[in-house]
Amino acid sequence: PYTDLAIRALARAGLPATARRRTGYREIPVVRAVLALLRAGADGWTRHGLVELGSQPYLASSVDARVVNYIGFRERVTGLDGWRAALGRLLDEARAAEAVPEGDDERRARTLPSTWVERARDGFEQFADQVRAIEASIPLAEWLEWLEGWLTDDPWRGGDYEWVRRQINYCRRQGLVCAECVFDDLPFDERSAVIAELTE
Repeated sequence: PYTDLAIRALARAGLPATARRRTGYREIPVVRAVLALLRAGADGWTRHGLVELGSQPYLASSVDARVVNYIGFRERVTGLDGWRAALGRLLDEARAAEAVPEGDDERRARTLPSTWVERARDGFEQFADQVRAIEASIPLAEWLEWLEGWLTDDPWRGGDYEWVRRQINYCRRQGLVCAECVFDDLPFDERSAVIAELTE
C-alpha cells in the first residue's frame, strides 16, 4: 500500500525509481472462483462454501444462496447427499405449510414458498451432477484433464472463463504437458492443496 508514497518520496529526493506490481493468480477473479469451487468441495460442501458459489458472478451455478442459507442457519448440513436430503425435507415442510387453510395462522409453519424450494432443489441436483466428479480420488493427470475440460466446456453457461481459456490455449501452443509424477491416487483435499500452491 505504500509503494506509491515511496516512489514519490524517492523522486522528490532526486532518485529515479520504478516499481512493478505483481498480481498473484489468486487475485484474479475467475481463478478465485475456481478455487472457491475446489475449496467448497474440500470443506465438504458446507453452507459457507455453497453460498459463496451461489453468489459468485463468474460461475453461473444453479445453487440458490437464499435457500442454502435458510437451511444452513437451521441445521448443520454437509456433503452433496446431505444437502439433497435437506432440500427434500424443506420442500415437504413448505408444501405441508401451504396445505394448511389460509386463516389458520397458528398451525401454519413459517417457511419459504414451495416454488422457491422446488427451484432450488432442481438447481442443486444439476449442480451436484456437475461437481460430483471432483470428489473422486483419481490420478492427478486425469483430474487435470477433467478440470481443463470443465473449464473449456463451461458447464454453467454464462460464466466468464476467457482468461482461463487463453491460458490453456497458450500452454497448448507452448507444448506444455501436465504429467503425473508421484501419486497413484490423489485425494480431493490434497488435490485442492496442490492447486492452491500452484496458484500462489
